Amino acid sequence: MSQENVEIVLRSAGAYNRRDLDGFLQNWAPDAVLDWSKARSFDAGVYRGHGEIRAFAQRFLESWDEVRLEIVDGPVEVEDGLLITENVAYMRGRDGIEVQARS
Repeated sequence: MSQENVEIVLRSAGAYNRRDLDGFLQNWAPDAVLDWSKARSFDAGVYRGHGEIRAFAQRFLESWDEVRLEIVDGPVEVEDGLLITENVAYMRGRDGIEVQARS
């Protein structure tokens, strides 16, 4: 995989951490698919296209006072154009409780 693709993933994660959804989606294909179907969450599902992905991310970010995504391994290209990245999300709720989620 090219260094350029690695940098795109890192920039996207940085934009997400800043809650900059335009920057987050900047390099996603218009027909991108975000598969969140195995999440143990009220918003588990598959989101298709920028509109659905943006709406999902906006709802998710609004649920937390703080969200920080940290890339811990990857990205790895598993198919032409399909990247996977192991990450940990650190979140703090409005009540001050902090949680971590690895994916």
